[in-house]
Amino acid sequence: MEPSVIEISTPRFLRSWSVVVHRATAGETQEVVAKKRGIPLTGVDQTLFDLGGVIPLHHLEVVFDDALNRRLTTLPSLESTVNAQARSGKLGSGALRKLIESRSELAAIPESALETKLPDYCRQPTFRFRSPSTKSGMPAALWREWT
Repeated sequence: MEPSVIEISTPRFLRSWSVVVHRATAGETQEVVAKKRGIPLTGVDQTLFDLGGVIPLHHLEVVFDDALNRRLTTLPSLESTVNAQARSGKLGSGALRKLIESRSELAAIPESALETKLPDYCRQPTFRFRSPSTKSGMPAALWREWT
């Protein structure tokens, strides 16, 4: 397991050897929802938006689904954040918008990291999957949705 990295965003110019500092540009609105030991914290929606700009989509997808399943946020709330924050060149908006659109089409949000990644895994050219008629164990409705 790699060591944890602390990352912060601030409108001021800061340098630190112990944390990664991202400079928030003027005009960015980041709603502070709480303070911990004097440090302002942003909400789940803003955090997901910011993560969308710094982590790969397949990692963001797992965090995104987890936040929705734990009812920490909703698709309309996330969409509102993207619309308020998105601007040309703003990292995070495209990734989050893509996930919002893909999850809006689903009947249910995947409940685990495995469920989130399984459809992509099944689409890999090296993956061989027996059809539902050969007793694969996968319900036919899911088979149709993933193929």
